Amino acid sequence: MKEHITTIMRGVAIIVACLLVIPLSACAPKTHSALKEIEIGKYIAAVPIYDAAKIPGKHSYLALITADGHSKIIRLNTMFYNQPVWTHAGVQFIDNKSNYFIAKNSTQTRMTNHNKTDFQYGSTFYDDNTMITVLNRGLEHKKDGIIGVSKTNGQFKEFAYSTAQAHSLSNLATCQQSTYTIDLSRDIENPELVISKIFDGKSPQFTIEDKVRPNVNTFDGELLTLFENHPTANNQSNIGTAFCQNGKLSTFVTVTANQTEQRLGSVMLFQWDTNTKQSRFIPLKDEKTGDYLTTSQATIWGKYSTDEYAASKTETLVMSGLSGEILAVNTETGIAQQFTSPIIKYNDQFETDFYGRLVMRTTTDYVYAFALYENDKTGTKSFINVYSRDDGSLIKTIHLDSALNKKVYNTNFRLGYPAVSPDYTWR
Repeated sequence: MKEHITTIMRGVAIIVACLLVIPLSACAPKTHSALKEIEIGKYIAAVPIYDAAKIPGKHSYLALITADGHSKIIRLNTMFYNQPVWTHAGVQFIDNKSNYFIAKNSTQTRMTNHNKTDFQYGSTFYDDNTMITVLNRGLEHKKDGIIGVSKTNGQFKEFAYSTAQAHSLSNLATCQQSTYTIDLSRDIENPELVISKIFDGKSPQFTIEDKVRPNVNTFDGELLTLFENHPTANNQSNIGTAFCQNGKLSTFVTVTANQTEQRLGSVMLFQWDTNTKQSRFIPLKDEKTGDYLTTSQATIWGKYSTDEYAASKTETLVMSGLSGEILAVNTETGIAQQFTSPIIKYNDQFETDFYGRLVMRTTTDYVYAFALYENDKTGTKSFINVYSRDDGSLIKTIHLDSALNKKVYNTNFRLGYPAVSPDYTWR
């Protein structure tokens, strides 16, 4: 009798789990059905939530955000540093058991089982139906990584590469029908920017295309003094700043005297031509003062944020990852002018009460500035500013409900890099 009761209780537990959006193998059809009920057109953003204390953790989440700030929380299996990708077809994301696609047309929404590792480095889109993801192979294979290609039809291909050749491949962008990464070599004293091709439109791969160091002969005396005649590239704080513009793979880097000390450095735009393999380091200058834009761990330009949609023909947008100020940067001259004002306040010692995820996302018509608090006891501080892509005018401030905050405040969970809908129209 006791065994029968235990069996019944297990059955009840599975039924309850299936009513939630939880990808358990015992209720995959129910999970698929629940995802199909999501009208993705109602949402403007997808924010991943991951367990930062345990690898592997027990689970992770994805929060879908509406235009009025309400959150729909989807519970997933574990995936550290999960990064969704949102295209005109819909939103793609993964965990260590499954791949998910929530389509604009719900009949195309699908969940497919693909066992994989539980640590994601980065992701980007190749086209509307293809997501490129880089993963750690697992704690037992620390020297290897995985390049994964996910299709909206459920197909998944992967390719193993050696992390001895480059870092974590977290700086991805698609340019001229191929997907590349720009990452730093493991040489601490004299690192190189390593440009690698990881997808050619057909199969994942790992092919090093070029290795570049800043050339001491290309900088003026003021910068050489700053670099102590030893310009050293460092892009470790600039994960996810790669983009493509006019056939040039680009990213923001800091060039300083060395990596091991917290010294002032010059914020630069690095460009690598995918056709000629010629490269440039372009120092950023303040439009008003003419001064070089410098950075250290103690300044509001210690981190940056941009994305694949941020570039136009002659400029790109970049956000300070510590203040939320957005600059419009001329990608030929490096001249930078303010596009939007800071959204996080600092005192004279660069102290603030903000702790969380500060990031910019762009579409053809809009710019989104996320201030996602992780240390907010009240659950009322997180917000998203929506700006016009044309002139930086503020369209709306969206105050998020407490559902997102409850998942991270006073817990081991952290907020990852969000994705935004490329199709939502603000009226």
